[in-house]
Amino acid sequence: MFEFDPDRVAAIETAGWRAYYDRNWARVVQLIAKLNHEQFHMPFPLSYVGAVHIARASLAWAPVEHDLTAVQTHLVRYYRMARRSSGLRFDPHRAARRELAYWIEHRRLVDNPDKAAFVEAMTALHSELFSLPLEQMLESAEWRVAPNNTVDLITSGRTSSVEVEWQRIEGQLARCYRSIYRAVNGRDAAPSLEPSHADYQFVTNWRIAAPVDQVWDVLSRPEDWPRWWSGLEQVDVIAPGDADGVGAVRGFVFRGRLPYRLRFFMRQSRQERPLLLEGTASGELAGTGRWTLVPIGAETAVRYNWDVSTTRPWMKLLAPLARPAFVWNHDWVMRQGETGLKQLLEASPSRSAR
Repeated sequence: MFEFDPDRVAAIETAGWRAYYDRNWARVVQLIAKLNHEQFHMPFPLSYVGAVHIARASLAWAPVEHDLTAVQTHLVRYYRMARRSSGLRFDPHRAARRELAYWIEHRRLVDNPDKAAFVEAMTALHSELFSLPLEQMLESAEWRVAPNNTVDLITSGRTSSVEVEWQRIEGQLARCYRSIYRAVNGRDAAPSLEPSHADYQFVTNWRIAAPVDQVWDVLSRPEDWPRWWSGLEQVDVIAPGDADGVGAVRGFVFRGRLPYRLRFFMRQSRQERPLLLEGTASGELAGTGRWTLVPIGAETAVRYNWDVSTTRPWMKLLAPLARPAFVWNHDWVMRQGETGLKQLLEASPSRSAR
């Protein structure tokens, strides 16, 4: 058994990548230290010592004419610490060589559509770290290579929305680490449960005259919501998630009665068909949302819990005075959703949304 939180590790690593490409080295060290604690259970202050080794290896690697000996030395020292803290049984020298091999393939294959060698190098690293056969680590390796390709889009300027691509990266890394967790532990990781510190805690209740399966079919496809939900202007699929939709990342644009739009991302963290959908928000809103469906005969009780904080400075500044208006605006948007869902399903109960 090797316990860690895949989604939390993915979020921290994404932030670390951003800091690296921003050349914010102090934050790189801070986030790698946090990642060391979350992933390999390094205690403080050793987590910071390990972070310094990774940062120094990265700095030595960054120039085109880099010092491979220095890179390898710091990677070996890092993996010695990781093995000691984690209880894993990999060989630090082999792990360091595998790590360096994937760095080499990443750099060599930039702009090359054939990433087979990159995936092979990553598979070998995961196999070494977790003492599992190569074939069991192929899926996690593929999902670990995917965000590297997405980073290449950002660094080359070949994307119209850098923020969307970083959200995609976090979703891809989350799928990688969920795959590792499943391969190592033989089961899926439990969803994260963290205390809420949200500025707003909304509870919305709808009663829909349609069977729970039909309501589920509609609510589980957010990309179709703008067709029936007035006030929801746009939903874009950023990352598709797994077969059950877990890990999917979508971008939302809402506009209510007040003259502003809210843009945020939702990463689906949990799904229990046909009773529960849960996700985490980031962007202009940050928090958690949870749809709960309860069948009541031929009808369905729908409950939405939305624990959320705004990240927009002007909204935080005005919150003491404008909070009632923000709440009213939210309630109006949710009423539009209820009206649209009823019109969609109650007008023809035997029909499910297409």
